[in-house]
Amino acid sequence: MTRTPGKSVLIVGGYGLVGSHAARLLRRHHPATNIAIAGRHPERGETLVTELQQIASGPGTGDIELMNIDVSQPIRTPLDRYDVVVVAVPDPKRHLTRAALAHNTTVVPISEMADEIAPGMALTAAHGGGTYIAAGHWQAGVVTLTTVNMAQRFDRVDAVTMTAIFDPADPVGPASADDADHMLGEAMVRQGGVWTTLNSRTNPRRFAVDGDDAEVVPIGTLDVPALAAVTDADDVRFEFGMGTSVGTRSGTTASHDIYVELRGVADGTPTTARVLISGPHGGTHLTGLGVFLLTEHLLTAGTTPGWHLPESIMDAHTAVERAVELGVSIVDLD
Repeated sequence: MTRTPGKSVLIVGGYGLVGSHAARLLRRHHPATNIAIAGRHPERGETLVTELQQIASGPGTGDIELMNIDVSQPIRTPLDRYDVVVVAVPDPKRHLTRAALAHNTTVVPISEMADEIAPGMALTAAHGGGTYIAAGHWQAGVVTLTTVNMAQRFDRVDAVTMTAIFDPADPVGPASADDADHMLGEAMVRQGGVWTTLNSRTNPRRFAVDGDDAEVVPIGTLDVPALAAVTDADDVRFEFGMGTSVGTRSGTTASHDIYVELRGVADGTPTTARVLISGPHGGTHLTGLGVFLLTEHLLTAGTTPGWHLPESIMDAHTAVERAVELGVSIVDLD
């Protein structure tokens, strides 16, 4: 991959599980990039800084620094020296998002659900020189990019169903646990070409996973409107449930598995395609990898100011190839 000398990335929440995975990948594959790790308790990132320096050090490698940033308060830290600001923590008051856009830099929030993106769109319009990448998709866009790549086989896509299975043996950080709590509610779905909401708790269904039966419920991830826009499918939904992962079944570590099913027409014939996306190191690692893919693209290819989605600025086939190269398993089930 192309080196990015002199580029700088700020990861707020960088010492958490997702942020630290993204930082490790960035240091390993783009060692010339300067990385700032920030949060309310920067001392918790000291071990990570040592690890990043061990991954790559010496002439030509970027600096690693720790910073104190509390997103619950207005951000006074100048952010204009960063090319990309990754928001790997909830930013409910949008203090960090506002500060990044005001400094005309690129901000990448990764925890917003489909019904939470309007404030970021308005802030982007108010600060015309900044760039906002809405990456609140499942695994920061890995699932949507894979599904967009799948859809290229079809003449017409009628239905998209994404089902994420979380293994209880897969560790999650505090922010990820909070996300799991707040994503259960009114889930945005598309049914019969009409946008509606379904209550997660009152609309479960059974989903077969390798002979077992898991209960899954609809949730309103950003993948749903994103894929409806790309495919124009009449029916699009994202589901979440608990179950035993591919990794656990094989006797290794818990993986994070997402089953994607597309129904439509290919070569003039009614067609169903199913794919299993499996992150062998679990959900937070797969999300960190998604953050890395997006950050890598922004550092090497860039984008124009404004409001964007990962699939609107990245080539899906190239992104899928890169994800597989980095260890993600993407397997056709048909």
